[in-house]
Amino acid sequence: MTGNLSFPGFELRPAERVLLIEGQVTPVGARAFDVLAFLAANRDRVVSKDELLDHVWPGVVVEDGNLTVQVSALRKLLGKGIISTVTGFGYRFTPPEGAGAPRPSEGPPLSDKPSLAVLPFANLSGDMSQEYFVDGVVGDIINGLSRVRAFFVIAQNSSFTFKGRNVSVGEVGRELGVRYVLEGSFQQAGQMLRVSTQLVEAETGRMIWSARFDGARDDVFALQDKITESVVAAIEPKLIMAEIERAKAKPTASLQAYDFCLQALPSALACFSLPVFDEALRLLCLAIKADPDYSYSKALYAYAHLVAASNRLIHREREKAAIPYAQAALEHHMDDPATLAYAGVALAFLGRRFDPAMDALDHALLLSPNSTIVLRSAGYVRLYRAEPDQAILHFQRSMRLNALDPQIAIDQTGLGLALMQKQQYAQAEDYFRRSLAGMPGFQTALRGLMQCYFKLGRMDALQEAGDRLRSIHPDLTLAAVRESNPVVDRGFVEEMCDALRAAGFPEA
Repeated sequence: MTGNLSFPGFELRPAERVLLIEGQVTPVGARAFDVLAFLAANRDRVVSKDELLDHVWPGVVVEDGNLTVQVSALRKLLGKGIISTVTGFGYRFTPPEGAGAPRPSEGPPLSDKPSLAVLPFANLSGDMSQEYFVDGVVGDIINGLSRVRAFFVIAQNSSFTFKGRNVSVGEVGRELGVRYVLEGSFQQAGQMLRVSTQLVEAETGRMIWSARFDGARDDVFALQDKITESVVAAIEPKLIMAEIERAKAKPTASLQAYDFCLQALPSALACFSLPVFDEALRLLCLAIKADPDYSYSKALYAYAHLVAASNRLIHREREKAAIPYAQAALEHHMDDPATLAYAGVALAFLGRRFDPAMDALDHALLLSPNSTIVLRSAGYVRLYRAEPDQAILHFQRSMRLNALDPQIAIDQTGLGLALMQKQQYAQAEDYFRRSLAGMPGFQTALRGLMQCYFKLGRMDALQEAGDRLRSIHPDLTLAAVRESNPVVDRGFVEEMCDALRAAGFPEA
């Protein structure tokens, strides 16, 4: 392509590699220029992501994120509507009609929290009498997400101003001041209903999550409940992961308490080594320093100690040093379910204060009954209290609501421990195996598997699992297990010690 391309408000000169906006030469990055030139040259059709990647990065394997960054930069430069996203396929160049390229509208500022708008779902059934069902689903989803205090969710009366309007997610993000948009559609075929949903990053058009729900027309309210609880449960971890990636991309100097917590979260949840634990504490201490009143950072600080302690990385005295952080978080939780969950389970494990911990988790369940973070934490506190039946219900619900949660191995281990408390060792073994398949370094699951083998009389398998545990933690002793295990049923703890002893682990 060698000819110049002129559009209202700007001109593209490919041969000179020059972009003029309203007659003025405007600096643009080399990759962004190549993306724009290719899209403009093919403005009569949708261009796939693969085509763009092959054209802009010929012969080089790059991730889609590189393309997303360039498109985002162009949208900021040229204004809304210039490049449209065709979800799941690619992009199309759509220059404005008339004089003057529109500039991005000034909407409200973005919240410090992950911000989300749920758009009215498109009714594709052709039956307008089903509008009540579609709007009811959206209203319930908005109410459910609003109970997750980690999110800033736009009220229904604001997001429903877009009902019937043909707008891009980028426009929605700018007008409402949100970072993410949940959109969906409804279809009916005979007696069957289908609802499709997708979560999109507003600025880039990147799809973060999608799901489809099918059900019978004569059971619309059950389907509505299923959609609501599943969407709320799935979006929570997906938004958190998206926010973690966003925080990682920010310069360290601009990070504040919330973003420090986001960067710390992956390490805090998976403290399988001391370097990982130390990195989590470093970031969380920065978060606490940035905002000493931020209860979530204190809750996460305590929870990181729980994970490290359960993996026998730290001694009991160091565990106890984190108890005041859990207590402080619970005193000023501001009805945040995640703070209640992390601080509550940490207080139970580290401080053996089971009743106040369960009170905190019960309150969190009332605030956010579909949160996997809350359900998982409640399950473990029930385990510590030797209440396996209630623990099983919590873990099963968490796994059912979000089967793709990266932390599902924690649920599987909890379910295995609860089944062992009920002496259902064969069933427990299956869940420990699943947990270790997804999280090979999880010592709690490995010790649980060893206890199953011991009770089932499978001594060869016990020795093999013992060798695996010894390679991870060669200094593990029965005394350390007794001291750090919070379960009130000490007979259950002794069964674990019996298994470890049989595998050759020393008393002290």
